[in-house]
Amino acid sequence: SAYPFSLSIGTFWSADISAVWVDWNQDLVFDDVTERYDCTSGAAIQTTSIVVPAGATLGTTVMRVRMRDGSIGPLDPCGTTSYGSVEDYTVNVLAP
Repeated sequence: SAYPFSLSIGTFWSADISAVWVDWNQDLVFDDVTERYDCTSGAAIQTTSIVVPAGATLGTTVMRVRMRDGSIGPLDPCGTTSYGSVEDYTVNVLAP
């Protein structure tokens, strides 16, 4: 299943970028290949579509949302930055 996701940036700058990671296998590692969803950029509301993979582990897992100034390098799920924000949420994965 695919779910629309949108992120509203309160104080937007044109270089702001954002991404979402969902730990589908619940191994506490955010994999950029299978668990990352890049949001559109260049607007105060950034969007993506989150696709739940068929093999996702059922139960609660972590979803991380991160945005920051894209002019200072690539966006990673972890680490520090001078400008931006990161928030973790709990997602409940249910059987179809």
